Amino acid sequence: MNSKAYEAVCRISDEEWRDILLDLERHALSVSRALRWRTPNPIELPDGETVPSIVSKAIEKLFAGEREWDPDTEPDTKKYLRSVVDSLLNHLAESQDNTLITVAPDPGSAGSQA
Repeated sequence: MNSKAYEAVCRISDEEWRDILLDLERHALSVSRALRWRTPNPIELPDGETVPSIVSKAIEKLFAGEREWDPDTEPDTKKYLRSVVDSLLNHLAESQDNTLITVAPDPGSAGSQA
C-alpha cells in the first residue's frame, strides 16, 4: 500500500469502517444479482465465494497493495472499494468455475412434459 493510501485508511474510524462494510455488502449483493451465475443463488458464488468474502477480498487487496489506490485522484474510499468489488465479481462471473459448469434443469420442473 502506498503511503498516501495508508494515511487515508488510518484516518477512517471504526464506525466509518462499519458503514463502509455494510454498504459494500449491499453493493456486492446488488451487483451479484445482476450477473449470471451457474447457480441461481447470488449470495453463494462459484469458487466457494460469498458476497461477504468478495468484500473481504476487496479490502484485503487494498491493504496488500494489489490494487493501488491514489486518494488524491479518488478520495472516496467507499467508491474506490466498490469498483474493486465490481471487478472481483466480474472476474468471478467470467471464471471457468462459473462458465464451464451449468446446472441441469430439473426433470420435474414446470417446463417438462409428462
